[in-house]
Amino acid sequence: MSRVCIIGLDCLTPQLLFDQYSKVLPNFESIVKKSVWGPLKSTTPPITIPAWACMVTGSSPGILGSYGFRTRKNNTYKERKLPSSLGFPVPTLWQLTSDAGLFNRILTVPQTYPALPLQGELIAGFPIADPCGPTSYPRNLGQSIKDKFPDFQVDIEDYRTRSPKDVLAEIHRMTNARFQVAEHWLRQDDWSLFMMVEMGPDRLHHIFWHYAQPDHPDFVPEHSMRFAIRDYYILLDSWLGKLTKHLRPNDLLLIVSDHGAQTMKGGFAINQWLVDNGYLALLDEHPRSGPLQLDLVDWARTKMWADGGYVGRIYFNIENREPKGTITEQDAQTMSLQLQKQWSSLLDRNGTQLNIKVLSPTQAYGNNPRGFPPDLTLILNDLSYRALGTLGHPNWFSSQNDTGQDGANHAQNGICICHGPNQEAGYQEGLDILDIAPTVLDHLAIDIPQTMAGTPISRIRTSRTKDMDLR
Repeated sequence: MSRVCIIGLDCLTPQLLFDQYSKVLPNFESIVKKSVWGPLKSTTPPITIPAWACMVTGSSPGILGSYGFRTRKNNTYKERKLPSSLGFPVPTLWQLTSDAGLFNRILTVPQTYPALPLQGELIAGFPIADPCGPTSYPRNLGQSIKDKFPDFQVDIEDYRTRSPKDVLAEIHRMTNARFQVAEHWLRQDDWSLFMMVEMGPDRLHHIFWHYAQPDHPDFVPEHSMRFAIRDYYILLDSWLGKLTKHLRPNDLLLIVSDHGAQTMKGGFAINQWLVDNGYLALLDEHPRSGPLQLDLVDWARTKMWADGGYVGRIYFNIENREPKGTITEQDAQTMSLQLQKQWSSLLDRNGTQLNIKVLSPTQAYGNNPRGFPPDLTLILNDLSYRALGTLGHPNWFSSQNDTGQDGANHAQNGICICHGPNQEAGYQEGLDILDIAPTVLDHLAIDIPQTMAGTPISRIRTSRTKDMDLR
């Protein structure tokens, strides 16, 4: 029986796995040597939401109508939809395998709450709107797992505002418990598709990156936590060795991440810039620092506003679209060009030109994106700068994240290791997150829906090979 095992490691990054820490990761080394491997291009934006959903549906954010954690629900100013498993316009991998009569084991994949019926078992990943809601299928599964594995948890709460020492200990507890559940499930002989996602690498990179990477502005040599990331990768390596013992020679193994990580060089306060340049007007009672409060915006004098995050999202206040629109569609097109011209002369906090890539909805998300995408998506210094949505930044720039401690920003490329039958080993350029779903279906001999945009990895011709750096 053909089977697929997907080990998802949120934010695992290629420069650490394939280079910086490769010499201390013997299990990764062994698998990479006999696998297709390389960087995996993420979505725009390269964020947990929507990247994992795109991976398991083989569809772009534009097809899913998902543009991050704060996707607009409609054209009102405040309503946002919470990312969930509901409302996908295309099926997930486990829906397709269930339709084919195959048994699935799905463990904490993001955007699987509420847990929906399938052929198999599923424990939902974050975000979970209600911990007392349908967090698993069958419904009693979550409690039975918690009874067997008391340390099991989905994510780390408030990790940006807590003691790094406490966060590190909790990341290790969470990771060990999740892999214990994964090993327990892999021992079963009933599954055709197993998929897990571990959130630990993402939380770890954000909190400990500046302790380990010399190119970070806040790097302190010989810090006591300088090995926190390396030692965690070693923990993942040890678990990888345990899990792969339960696989068969004809199983397909995919080790993937949704995006990578890199040094965060700073942040650009996009809403503060819009206020200072006359595009965004605040009522007198709006605080001059802190989060943008949409109910205290003077919409009669506002042309646009923004959401912050790993990318910037600008929304125009358009007549007959927004409730209190002030500009026309033609005005919006003119202002898009005007903004690009103004930003082309901006200097970042180090006095060098800030590189802002400005994408229209079509450029970012393809033709006819669903739902309510941003009117402009901004990528700042190749994602090494964040977009800050808060106010109170007099010179528009900050060295810190405005949501708490953070040393890393996301990067466009995650990782992909693909091992199994019909996979020609070697380094592969051009792997895309949308290739994963068709690769799974191809191995399981299930027809690939036309909605899937990627290509099975076995059909991608290797452009060049490269030995893993094992110094």
